[in-house]
Amino acid sequence: LKRFELERYAGSMSPSSYASEVEVLKLDNTLIKPYRIFMNHVLDYEGYRFFQSSYDMDEKGTILSVNKDPGKIPTYLGYAMLILGALWLLLDKNGRFLKLSRFLKSQQVASFLLALILISPFTSSFANEGQIDMHGGKSAKIERQSVENPANKEDSKSAILERLKHLREYSKDHLKAFQRLQVQDFDGRIKPLDTISIEYVHKILRKDDFQGLNAMQVLLGIMFFPNDWRSVKMIYTSNKALRKLIGTPLDESRIAFRDVFDSRGYKLKNLVEEVNQKSPNARNELDKDVLKVDERINLVYTLFSAQFLRIFPS
Repeated sequence: LKRFELERYAGSMSPSSYASEVEVLKLDNTLIKPYRIFMNHVLDYEGYRFFQSSYDMDEKGTILSVNKDPGKIPTYLGYAMLILGALWLLLDKNGRFLKLSRFLKSQQVASFLLALILISPFTSSFANEGQIDMHGGKSAKIERQSVENPANKEDSKSAILERLKHLREYSKDHLKAFQRLQVQDFDGRIKPLDTISIEYVHKILRKDDFQGLNAMQVLLGIMFFPNDWRSVKMIYTSNKALRKLIGTPLDESRIAFRDVFDSRGYKLKNLVEEVNQKSPNARNELDKDVLKVDERINLVYTLFSAQFLRIFPS
């Protein structure tokens, strides 16, 4: 081991990733090759596979799991035969797929004419709604009532519900341009904001919508009304024992961001550290759910702090 690296989520002590810089040596200490082992990036050497498993308490040492599977090559051969069989089914002249293809081609002209007749009444209205005013004209303005509603300065449950109602009613038109914004994710890939919102919201909620809001509306709500969304029970949990530790009702599968904090700080901090010290094979269902909920909490924090909105690539 040459070096061990541990990265944490911004503003948190929870580890986001960790990696080991190693050197593979012969018995006479002759260097074979350097290698970097991290999540989903394993070291293969002479039939052995080395996985990044955990790390020492002092964060200076690493724990690797080792596996040698003699069935790997037969498995790959099986996958290759499966792919060849699928290709043969697709290309067989008398096969089901080509028969369906010939049938669809015969129906293509009729389908095209039918579709053209159906969509023609809506073409002009759709074109007008889809325009984006790049010069800040009328279509670029945000209605004041969608943000400055009567309950804007209140934190009661009724006020939050009122703001959610306004978000459902007035945000869709503004999202048409906003969701096309190109941003860089934390893996370095450029994606439209719509895709980023779906990925984040699905990880946090384990569903693609919430209270009648789509993923982009949820994202917009968190950005404009962070105090509201700290109290909204949206973070999914699957373990009653964890909800008991946090102090939320056992029969409610969702918790709020505010639920995991008290006067002493983040309630799961020590538990997350303990779980990360364990080998993955030694983790029980509670341990796994702790890590999943911790990841969701950090994703919500990323949305609150707008760290995901990387318009200018790094």
